[in-house]
Amino acid sequence: MDQFSILQLVALVMCAVLIFPSFLYYARKSGSSVMLRNIALWLGIALIIALLYQFFGPFS
Repeated sequence: MDQFSILQLVALVMCAVLIFPSFLYYARKSGSSVMLRNIALWLGIALIIALLYQFFGPFS
């Protein structure tokens, strides 16, 4: 791993540390069905973005 990859990993961990507590708070406040629905929606959005990037990105 070069230095840039390590910095990207550190940035990803820092973002997760910032977002995870609010996710836990929201998950406890709302019901589990709402949380599962939101996870499914975000995974679907991420999948669509990944497919669009694969088809139209710089590697196509």
